Amino acid sequence: MFRRILQLLFLILFACLFFYVCCPYPTEPTQESKDFPSHYADGLTKKERFMPVEAFLMMDPSVALTASIAERRWNPSAVGAILAVAICLLIPRVFCGYACPLGTVLDISDKIRSSTFQAVFNRRKTRHPTGGLHKIQWRYVKYVLLGVVTLSAVFGVSLAGYIAPIPILTRAFVFLLAPVQTAYYRGLYQVPAPNVGVYVSLGIFVVILLLGAVHHRFWCRNLCPSGAIFSLVGYIRIFGKKVDTQKCNGCSRCVSSCNFGAISPQAITTSPIECASCLQCQADCPKGAVSFGRNDRLSKRSEDYDSKMKPSQPEGRRRFFQVTLFGAAGLLGVIPILWSRIVAAKPGDNLIRPPGSVPEEIFLKRCVRCGECLRACPNDALQPCGLEFGENNLWTPRLVADWSGCEPSCNNCGRVCPTEAIRAIPLEEKRACRIGLAVVNLKTCLPYAGREECQICVDECHKAGYDAIEFMRVGTKIDENGEPLEGSGYLAPVVLADKCIGCGLCQTRCRAINAVQKGYLSESAIQVIAGDSNEDRLLTGSYRELRDKKEKPDDTSLPETKEDDYLPDFLK
Repeated sequence: MFRRILQLLFLILFACLFFYVCCPYPTEPTQESKDFPSHYADGLTKKERFMPVEAFLMMDPSVALTASIAERRWNPSAVGAILAVAICLLIPRVFCGYACPLGTVLDISDKIRSSTFQAVFNRRKTRHPTGGLHKIQWRYVKYVLLGVVTLSAVFGVSLAGYIAPIPILTRAFVFLLAPVQTAYYRGLYQVPAPNVGVYVSLGIFVVILLLGAVHHRFWCRNLCPSGAIFSLVGYIRIFGKKVDTQKCNGCSRCVSSCNFGAISPQAITTSPIECASCLQCQADCPKGAVSFGRNDRLSKRSEDYDSKMKPSQPEGRRRFFQVTLFGAAGLLGVIPILWSRIVAAKPGDNLIRPPGSVPEEIFLKRCVRCGECLRACPNDALQPCGLEFGENNLWTPRLVADWSGCEPSCNNCGRVCPTEAIRAIPLEEKRACRIGLAVVNLKTCLPYAGREECQICVDECHKAGYDAIEFMRVGTKIDENGEPLEGSGYLAPVVLADKCIGCGLCQTRCRAINAVQKGYLSESAIQVIAGDSNEDRLLTGSYRELRDKKEKPDDTSLPETKEDDYLPDFLK
C-alpha cells in the first residue's frame, strides 16, 4: 500500500508540473508589464518556485548519458540522474518501482486491462505462464538497447529521446492530453492539426501499453534503457532481498506477485539486478520468509543458498544463446541508424528553431525530443517536426509562423529544456536573438501588386516592439511634367534586416487576415526564412552584444576621416 501511495503521489506531481506549472494559457498581461510585456515569462517563474518543469526528465539517466556522450561535454541534466542512480545504491531500482510516472501508468493500464479481461472472459491471466514468448529471456533486450543507445552516442547520434521512458511519456501527454487542455482554455479551433510524427509517437506509446498483455510491465522489465542502467547498479547495491530457506515452503506466491519478474520459479532465488524493492513479495509471503536488509554479498551465505542461485546447465546455455542473438541483432540494427543519421542526413527545409537554440549540429545531439518546449509555448507556435523533414529531425521543435508567431513576452522554451538544446536566456536577450528574417513577396503583397494598401504586418511588428518593418510608397503615378501625382500609389512594407529577428508575428497576421478571412491570398505575403545568414545560433555569449556589434562595426575597420571631409574643397 505504501508503494502504491508513493507511485500515485509521483504521478500527480508529474501531472501538476505538466498541466499547471508548464501551462501558459491562463496568464494575461498586467498593467505593470504594459510597456515591456513579460506575462508569460513571469507566469512560469511564479509557478516554478517549488520544482522545475523538467525535473523528471533530468532524473532519466539514459537522457543524461547520451546527451553527455554525444556532445562530449558535461550536461547539467546529469546531476538529477546521478542523484537517482545514487539512491538506487541503497534501494535497487527504486525509481522504477516507486517514482517513474510511466511505470505507474503501465501499472494502471495493466490493472484496467486485467480487470476487463476477467470480466469478459471470466478467467484469470497467468502472470508467468510457460511456453511461447514467455520462454524467451526478454529481460536482456534492455541491455542491448542500452548498448545501442550508448554506441550511437559515441558516434554523435542521440537516440535516447526515442526510447527513454520520461521523454516517451512527456510526448504522449503533449500530443494526446495537451490539446484537450488547449481546447478547454481557448477552443478547439486553436488546436494545431497533428502530423504523421505525432501519430508515430502515440503509436509507440500505445504499443508499450499493449505489451502488458504479454506480462505485467513488459516495457519496464525488458525494454527500458533507463531501467537497464538502474539494474546494473544492483550489482553494487548496499541493501537487497533475503529469503530464509528454512521458512520458505515453495508456495510460489512471491513469483506471481513480483511485477518485475525478478524471482525464479523455484521462489528462492532473486535476480539482484531485476528486483525493484517493491516489497510486494514480502507482503504476500504467508510464512514471513522474505525480508530486506544488507546485501547478502557483504555477509556469509549458506552453501545451500549459493547452489540454488546457480542456473542449471541447459538453462545457462539457453540464456547465453539468447543474449548473443539479441546482441547481434542490436549491433546490426544500429548500423543503418548511424548511416542514415551521420552519412545520409540532410538539413531540414527552412526549419525555424526556437530562440536560443544552439548550432544545428549540436542541437540534434542535445535534443531528446521530449516535447517539453512544445508544451510551454503559448499559442502552439512551436510544433513537432514530422517525417517530411527527415527522421533526423523527427519530433524536434520548429516555429510554425503560419500558425502563430513567437511571443515577445515569452522565453519558456529555453527554461524548460532539460539538456540546454535551447538556451535559457532572459527576455532582453531573447528579443535580440534572430531566428530568421521576414521577406516580402513582391508578387503577392497587396500594395506591391497594386491591389490596395495594407499595413497589417507593420502594425503587428510595432505592437511587438521590434519596429522592423517600415513603409515605402510604390506604384506612384507621374504627371506630364514628371512630377508624382499626390495620393497615387500605395504604402508598401519594407523589412529592416538589422532589426528583424524572425518572430513570425507578421506572417501569422497576414495569413489570418489576407489569406484566411478575406481570401485574397493562398498564403502569407510575408514569410520568415531561416538560414545561416538569417539566424543567430550561439553556444555561449550574448545575442544583444552580437546585435550591437553588427549595428556598430569596429571603428578600426573604417578609413580615418576628418570632421569636414564630407565638404567640397572650396568650402573647407
